[in-house]
Amino acid sequence: MQWGNCTITLPGRHQDGLGPALWEGTGRLGGVWGGGGDSQLFAVPWGGGGPSWVLGWGWPDPGSRHPEQREHRDVLRWAFSDTFNLTLKQVLFHAWLEQHCPGVHFVFNGDDDVFVNTDNVVRFIKTSQGNQHLMVGYLLVNTGPIRDRGSKYFVPKQLMPSGLYPPYCSGGGMLMSGFTARVIYRKSQSIDLFPIDDAYLGMCLRKAGLRPASHNGIRIGGIYVPHNRDSFDPCYYRELLVVHRFVSYETAAMWQAIHEPHLSCGRKVIFS
Repeated sequence: MQWGNCTITLPGRHQDGLGPALWEGTGRLGGVWGGGGDSQLFAVPWGGGGPSWVLGWGWPDPGSRHPEQREHRDVLRWAFSDTFNLTLKQVLFHAWLEQHCPGVHFVFNGDDDVFVNTDNVVRFIKTSQGNQHLMVGYLLVNTGPIRDRGSKYFVPKQLMPSGLYPPYCSGGGMLMSGFTARVIYRKSQSIDLFPIDDAYLGMCLRKAGLRPASHNGIRIGGIYVPHNRDSFDPCYYRELLVVHRFVSYETAAMWQAIHEPHLSCGRKVIFS
């Protein structure tokens, strides 16, 4: 598979930041979306072919080869301890993208527990330009660092005296253009690493004078379903791009449900 000057031989799998204990869930992307992996940073090529999934992973033994790599050759690994270091993974991935896939048109970044309707993602990017700024997702505005020392998202004032982050898209699921991915890489060279990875991307955009945008089809906060309705009704999901939170078997079941040939929803579901 090739886009720009980047060539990867893949069947269509992707995963990032998952230790061995979570590997059992990785049949999702390749078997469900990619046609048998999981998520956290995957590049969507445009200009021919289907999605390619790429894993960025910190592994305690850089000399070892995981079965995923042996079978599918879609693993990007760096020699660091895989602790709570999502920002480092972001920066390393963007550096790899800049070096090896500078012609990529779109990049999707998502957690491993989101349902992604890749059909709708592709429909959306067909109406977008990869050579222009684009970052859409679940937009967070006027939010600030968490000062609770008991939270894994704790940020001390010594690290960030300011009480507000710049606008940013939740890291649960966002879509960006290749143009924006390259901007983030360039700006990250002069911005110190910050522990909150999605806020860090917002910092990179702010330095470039760019803003992220909201997309109504990306529901990182989940969706509201009336109490007398089935919350797993596929009619609520077939129009969306990304919904959080799904476990592996739910993802597989929902993917099959929204592609049921005889699915009848009566009317198109509109979300406000």
